[in-house]
Amino acid sequence: MTVQREYGTKGVTLLKRLLVALQNIYRYLDPENVLGSIVVMQSIDDDDVPPILKAAPAPIEVLKPESIGEDASGPLLVQILANGQLRIWPKYTADCIELSKAAIVYEYKGKVERIFANGQPRTVPRVSAVHASMFAIPCFSSLREAFEHYRVHMVKVSSCKILSNAWFDGNRIFLKAGPEEDMRDSLHQFLVSSLRGVEVRPEQNTGITNPVDIKVKWLFTNRIALIEIKWLGKSKDLSGAIKVKYTDNRARSGATQLAEYLDNNYQHAPDHVTRGYLVVFDARRWRTQAASTSIDRSNGLYYQHRDIEYDPKYHEIREDFERPVRFFMEPRIS
Repeated sequence: MTVQREYGTKGVTLLKRLLVALQNIYRYLDPENVLGSIVVMQSIDDDDVPPILKAAPAPIEVLKPESIGEDASGPLLVQILANGQLRIWPKYTADCIELSKAAIVYEYKGKVERIFANGQPRTVPRVSAVHASMFAIPCFSSLREAFEHYRVHMVKVSSCKILSNAWFDGNRIFLKAGPEEDMRDSLHQFLVSSLRGVEVRPEQNTGITNPVDIKVKWLFTNRIALIEIKWLGKSKDLSGAIKVKYTDNRARSGATQLAEYLDNNYQHAPDHVTRGYLVVFDARRWRTQAASTSIDRSNGLYYQHRDIEYDPKYHEIREDFERPVRFFMEPRIS
């Protein structure tokens, strides 16, 4: 081990302290939200400031990790002090090699993590390609994984019993009137059963007239996900008449609605790291009439790979807005 070779037993003790502090820091700081690098150091001589930082701007003293997100737009340098407090140099790009001549240094940059000791870097092995950091609770990445599993195993052919109730007909051509509740309940149940260490609640009010469909909060962290659900396609009432037809515009209006939820949520919880997810259940079919009782492959799967164009593209212009998730709901092909 590089640290033990360079600094002996004391170095190993300081490295353990650094790694414990990292896990605590990442409870309140999402590495994917920081532009540039995150550097965390543990000085060999306890609270000493390494010589290279003598000419740097004065650091900010942080009493507890919960406050670290307030000054963490990036790049960011953090020093761990013996009493558990932190010194922070916000918007400071650190020279890890020089710092590591007087400290054990951790660097996160572009999902690559390294430990430096006396100028020698060592890359931290990655166990998962989707998790941002090996030391961070996999909050938002675990949600993205859950969505993908739900799309393939629950939505594709409506194998979820709750979701199957959303259809008007057995061939899955038309949705029943008001299918939103079944879609929300299906996704809610799946997230409750598949995510760990979370609180998942349906219909959470964010202070606007209509509540967001699902709110996910990771316990013992400041991470929140707001999930807004929309559906596309045609629905029928009990008489068999087409009641509603929703096209791409429904998804675009949902994106604007979610952006408003996020803005309002920030006013109430500015110290939380919140991300918004627009989830679109896509049941669009091509060339169907009210009398249609069966559908062929070309018409049934016409929209399978036709993604929705968003304007504005909130997922590109906002850091708190994830790329929309589209679940295409396949019909039974005749």
